[in-house]
This record gives sequence, structure tokens and C-alpha cells, in this order.
Amino acid sequence: MYTFVFMWTPALKAAAALNLAPDAAVELPFGLIFACFMVSIMIGSSLFGLMLSRLHMGVEEVGRVALIVAAFALAVPVFVSDELLTLASFLVFEICCGIYFPCFGTLRSKYVPEQTRSAIMNFFRVPLNLLVVIVLVEVGQMATTTVFAICSVWLLVALAMHAQFKRLTLLHKGAFEDDASGLSATH
Repeated sequence: MYTFVFMWTPALKAAAALNLAPDAAVELPFGLIFACFMVSIMIGSSLFGLMLSRLHMGVEEVGRVALIVAAFALAVPVFVSDELLTLASFLVFEICCGIYFPCFGTLRSKYVPEQTRSAIMNFFRVPLNLLVVIVLVEVGQMATTTVFAICSVWLLVALAMHAQFKRLTLLHKGAFEDDASGLSATH
């Protein structure tokens, strides 16, 4: 998300420039585009609630879907240079961000103890901010498509970590249930 904030403008400008004469200036309605991004985040937040209530998906499953769709959405500008498809993929990514915020907030409250939550979250922000800084420092030497490819791969890594976390929580839950059943059998 943080890298996207810096990269959506050059990506849309580059895609729009392909459809113009070489001398023409690219004028995009950035205010309108940003407003569409904010509406997309609101749509994503609403979709989160619908996915839980109407589709009866678990929070972990919603997170998995959001990560998959976000990774593919950010891969679109890597392979496509059309400005409308690029904009549409960015809107889909923003919808995924809208799903992400309540989804992973719910997961944090479910799995991270309140007493240590702020310390743990700050600890994980260090590598996140380091990655963003590295990309922003090196962005002059990288093509925009390379940056979006990196972001897409990072989202797939997050998906793999999410799957591993889910597996570990299921193993832990199974071990806890085994311990509890052993205790009840002895009493």
C-alpha cells in the first residue's frame, strides 16, 4: 500500500502517454482518480462485512482472498500498458485495501494479546518501512513495472505467510484441544 501511494501516478501517466502523440503533455484528473480510490476503499470495507455475513466466509479466508486478488491487481500494470485497465486494476487493489483494514484488524484482535499488541505491531512495522524506503530510494533506477512486480511478489509472500500462520494456529488449536480432552478424561 505504501509503495503504491508513490507509484500509481507515474504508472497512470506512463500508460496514458502511450496513447498520445510524443510531444503531447499528459493531463490526468488526479483529484477524481484519488476520490475513486477512496470510494474503492469504502466499497472494500463494505465487502468485508458482506463476505462474512452473506458468504459465511471466515476472517482468515477473507484475508486470503484479498491478498490473492491484490497480488493479481498489482501484476496488471506489469503486463498491460492500457490506461483504463491499469486504472481498473488500481481500483481493484484499493478495494482489496478496504477489505484488508477491517480483516487484519480483526485478526490482530483475535491473535495478538492486547497487552503487547502495540509493541508487536511496531516491531513488524520496522521491516515494512525498511522495504518501502529501499524501494523509494531505488525507484529512480527501476522501471515502474519492476516496482509493481516486486509489490505483487511481496503480496504473494504475505499470502504464503498467511497460509503458514493459519496452519500453525490450527496445529496449536489441535494441541490445545488434545490437552483439554486429556484433562477432562482424568477428572
